[in-house]
Amino acid sequence: MSDNLDLNSLTKDQLKEQAQILGVTLKGNPTEDTIREKLREALGEGSPSAAPAKSDDTGIAVRKGEKRYTIEIHKDGKDKQPVFLGCNGRTVRIKRGEQVTIGEGLFQSLKNATESRLDTETEEWVQVPSYPYTVLSVEE
Repeated sequence: MSDNLDLNSLTKDQLKEQAQILGVTLKGNPTEDTIREKLREALGEGSPSAAPAKSDDTGIAVRKGEKRYTIEIHKDGKDKQPVFLGCNGRTVRIKRGEQVTIGEGLFQSLKNATESRLDTETEEWVQVPSYPYTVLSVEE
């Protein structure tokens, strides 16, 4: 998770959400520090002093020297669920319609996410993006 999120910058609700995603059971009303500790344990991470990757204000990490893509995944009238992306053990959940900055690997995962659909006019199968998106900027 340190490759994806800065646990120290998350609110209590965001920490609880990450715990739910990872299947971490929280009993009672734990403090933010307790939730952070349980998340680190679940992920096999060391102490909080282990330096996370550089992170921007979206909470999604970008590794040092990695290209940064600011994107927006288009909202879908049918599918309101966030988009999950993963690359080399890093996973993130991106809300549709929000601008986020992600690294090269996660961007390539998004770019490569396609579906086969039948074109009724030509009766051929075509590849279409699973998650239509717009690249707003690219930083080296």
